[in-house]
Amino acid sequence: MIVVPSESDLVVRQRQSIPVKQKIAVFILVVFVGFVFVIGFGFYFGHWHHGFARTVARILPLPAASVEGDIIWYHDVVELAAAFELGKENKVFDSFDEALDVAIDRKLLTHLAEDIGVEVSKDEVADYALDDPSLQGFLDELRWNEADYRKYVVAPLLLSQGAEEAVYGADAYQNEAYDRAKKLLDDIERGIDFGDLAKQYSDDISSDFEGDIGYFGEDNIDAGFLPALELEFDEVSGILDIGTYYAIAKAYDVIGEGEDLLVGLQIITVNKAGLDKVLEEFTKDRDVRFFVR
Repeated sequence: MIVVPSESDLVVRQRQSIPVKQKIAVFILVVFVGFVFVIGFGFYFGHWHHGFARTVARILPLPAASVEGDIIWYHDVVELAAAFELGKENKVFDSFDEALDVAIDRKLLTHLAEDIGVEVSKDEVADYALDDPSLQGFLDELRWNEADYRKYVVAPLLLSQGAEEAVYGADAYQNEAYDRAKKLLDDIERGIDFGDLAKQYSDDISSDFEGDIGYFGEDNIDAGFLPALELEFDEVSGILDIGTYYAIAKAYDVIGEGEDLLVGLQIITVNKAGLDKVLEEFTKDRDVRFFVR
């Protein structure tokens, strides 16, 4: 008598005949998917950055954010967070948020620097003198080497200094400040009292004294104010560029001559737009995206 197996029996036999290699492959796949899920959740929602997570972040190419499509890597944020936490008693995840904000600001600064033609070369970063005797202890505690320090501290510092100098010297960013200085000069020429204008509008602390900054000669005056030493009594200068601000000077007294010349000066100053203000305006039109939550 011939027995024909039922359909259910065939299904059972097919299930029982799955090769061991396939089972192992399925197991590995499940473990991998689970690992990816845990890692993804931990890094992107839990902001893992301590201990073993810091080591993993150095290995895996995980994006944390982007500026104009330029990626900010998770491991760079982690290293900044570690530096911020150094010396703090409570190492909380807020340090990661702080580090992410700083990383984004630095990336924005990089883009701004490119726009204004500022660049820091690898040689400049490498040649920057590290003469702080306590630096090695800092590096050891942070688990950084010298290259890490130059990457995360020196390079951003030099770029910021170069960009700030360029911003102060770029007319395109100083139109508002210059126009304000020009208006004050026009008011003076129309006969409005210099001291009153200084008291109301000058950005210098001397505004409390109607702009009076005392007596100056060639040996004790900033280079930007040298033209003021050529003023006659009661004469007003044009707009002087003093680097970080514009100034208008008035000679309220002139004593002596030659090397003994002393000029009593009143000034009105108008602060130029600094890097922070320019970067804030620059940021408004940038595409900044976050991958971490």
